[in-house]
Amino acid sequence: LIKTPGGNTTRLECAGICVGPRISPGGAADESATKIQFGETAIAGPDAITNLAKFPTRVLRITNKTNANVRFQFFCDPTSEFQFEEAHGFVPGLLEKAITVRFIPRQAGNYFRRVFCVVQDQMPLYFDFVGTAFDHAQK
Repeated sequence: LIKTPGGNTTRLECAGICVGPRISPGGAADESATKIQFGETAIAGPDAITNLAKFPTRVLRITNKTNANVRFQFFCDPTSEFQFEEAHGFVPGLLEKAITVRFIPRQAGNYFRRVFCVVQDQMPLYFDFVGTAFDHAQK
């Protein structure tokens, strides 16, 4: 209620809407953007830390379809076979963020991991990582 010095009153009502963030994996509605295949690779030896280039990498993308910057964080184990170069940060408005993931297996076997990505003011996203590791010494 607004009252003027002359004694008049008026009622002022305001209404508005808010558009939350719209983050999508891979920049498309394609479900395959959430499934990341690393293929086959040899297991990590003692030189794994110094020779990361021999392990497969994949780039996953998350796209921000709104004007506002949006924060994200992947829930991943830092000692996992699937290692993120950037596990948290923000996606600028109306842009795409590319995040590199490296597959560094320490034992022979098949690997599957579902990693969740928490996004500010939105339901979480998830990505499925699949890879196979072998050991040249085992027969």
